[in-house]
Amino acid sequence: MARSPPGGRTPISICAPEYDAADLRAWDEGSAFTVRTLWPRLADISFNEVRRIDVPIIFLLGRHDYTTPAPIAAAWLARVRAPRKLAVWFEHSAHLPMIEEPGRMFATLLRDIRPLARDARRTNRQIP
Repeated sequence: MARSPPGGRTPISICAPEYDAADLRAWDEGSAFTVRTLWPRLADISFNEVRRIDVPIIFLLGRHDYTTPAPIAAAWLARVRAPRKLAVWFEHSAHLPMIEEPGRMFATLLRDIRPLARDARRTNRQIP
């Protein structure tokens, strides 16, 4: 799990050193807006009754994620039916694997997700 290093640099500032203080404030403000706006609308939604989804499902799971507990997500994925299912575990991440393990995230996008878009384009299907 990523931790802020000495000197107060955040994981996002390490991955994107070109970000200045205003960019980092905007990141924080965007996160606060999301929590304030989406959480009240999503807090009571449950997917426990969903048994089938007609599109591929790929979960990118941080092993140390306590915001979206990965074991609960993995158990749901195991029981839902879908044309393709994949759980990709980020062993050194919590809720933000794209920041905590950016190289592995990029490789996962290229290896596992990009082919889905390519295949959909070949068959002239839209990915919702």
